[in-house]
Amino acid sequence: MAIDFTRELGRALVSAQDEALRLGSPGIGTQHQLLGLLHGDDANVLRIFEEQGVTLARARERAAALPAPGDASGVTAAAGAALELAVQEALDCGHREVGPGHLVMGILRAEDAPTETILSDLGADTVRIARSVYAFCFRFPGALESLG
Repeated sequence: MAIDFTRELGRALVSAQDEALRLGSPGIGTQHQLLGLLHGDDANVLRIFEEQGVTLARARERAAALPAPGDASGVTAAAGAALELAVQEALDCGHREVGPGHLVMGILRAEDAPTETILSDLGADTVRIARSVYAFCFRFPGALESLG
């Protein structure tokens, strides 16, 4: 099954590249992917993060405080894994396109991702973020009710 990226995700990935350049990073990490999503066009993703106190300005401040990714160019291993996990998430959900919500899930699931530190520092509840993505981006009923 062929799967494409949505325009919204494409723009978020371009914004991620811009953020990496802005922060002087040689490569694109999950922290830049997060910032790219926060630039985004997906109102659901923006609302989910804003409800957790994660804004572009606050996340950028935390990302700037982290060491730059060690990769000389391209994407870091964690960012590459996040993209692969996003594609897998879309396939698992039966979706024909990979969108910003899928990348959120990929970022949350990627191992050794700097976004873990950023989201934790900002006091975000990653379980609630994931369940909100399922409820609002993927339209899975009951996703929020399962939050005890």
